[in-house]
Amino acid sequence: MVYNSDKLILRKKFLDLRDSVDLSNIAEKSKDITKRLFSIREIKNAKCILAYLSLPREVETRLIITRFLMQNIKVALPRVNKSEKTMKVHFIKDIRSDTEKGSYNICEPFEHLPFA
Repeated sequence: MVYNSDKLILRKKFLDLRDSVDLSNIAEKSKDITKRLFSIREIKNAKCILAYLSLPREVETRLIITRFLMQNIKVALPRVNKSEKTMKVHFIKDIRSDTEKGSYNICEPFEHLPFA
């Protein structure tokens, strides 16, 4: 069993690791991941994708999501209700107009959008 203090120590370790990665390396890896992702047969044939909007210093998912939307593939994003400790998934049509800063300072779909 992992105790809360162990969890906090691990979380800090991995956040420090993430924050130490060079931004140009993140951009390069994001391009590589995007290229590999779109070469997968199941992705090429997908009708709907569940994704998340990345934070700074994470693999950039906005370009991936935008590409799915441009290919008329439905995109669903999670929305967290912190007080209820729940997550619901909503469809978006546009990253800029369908999302807002939500729980944990992560961009999430508006609550009024259709459920996935």
